Amino acid sequence: MVGVLTLDCDAVTARIDNQFGGNLAAVSRNWPAGDPPHRSTILRWLRRETLPRSARELLSFCGALDLDPFALWGIAPATFPALCARLVKASRADSWADLLPALSFLEPFVGPTPEWPPASLARDYFHRDWSIHEFRHPAREKRNYFAPISMDPQLADDRNIDRVWHFAWRDDIDHALWRPYGFVRLTGTDLRLFSFNGLSDSATVDKPGPDLVVETWFGEGAAAFRVASLHPFELKVNDAARTDGSRVRFGFP
Repeated sequence: MVGVLTLDCDAVTARIDNQFGGNLAAVSRNWPAGDPPHRSTILRWLRRETLPRSARELLSFCGALDLDPFALWGIAPATFPALCARLVKASRADSWADLLPALSFLEPFVGPTPEWPPASLARDYFHRDWSIHEFRHPAREKRNYFAPISMDPQLADDRNIDRVWHFAWRDDIDHALWRPYGFVRLTGTDLRLFSFNGLSDSATVDKPGPDLVVETWFGEGAAAFRVASLHPFELKVNDAARTDGSRVRFGFP
């Protein structure tokens, strides 16, 4: 798909095995919006023979699996910069049909937007609201540093873990646009960060829990930040940075 992006078939198959005992017909029965596909259609997706034809079909597939749509794909760090460039170009030119029509759901995740994250995505396909935490950088006593953010995924069951957190910021003034700048995915003990400037980072965590740390830049000016996930989580802004390798960072080229 689009040369640099393919379905993460291993992760999706593991999800189907864990939640539905490998029964593809059960996935269709759990379809949240529109007409569900036949199990043979889902099987062709998992074999990478075809792909969902529309954003509605793709998001319904994710809703049926209770899987964030950003976790549907296998993203290679080596090709991620080229992927970012193509997605931004498609967004600015409104040319998703030339890339893959189903990717049009990405529109509010790759460009400035007044409302973020898109409420309808969570409600229509997951039948709940986003879990959202906000924090601010007042830019008074301290500026220009990486702030460590502790993330607690609040896992009741650590089997088949696949969680995603989306990050956005805006100037700390009324009516400023939200600017999404990347996402972090936790799969088992593998923590991966993808920034929309084309950079990526990764770390291995001992055990998924309240000690996941993501570092984000607090710059010269005051800013508001928002982190959103389709699954419950807690968040805390820390004073001191970690020095070990169990954190990921939104860095600079």
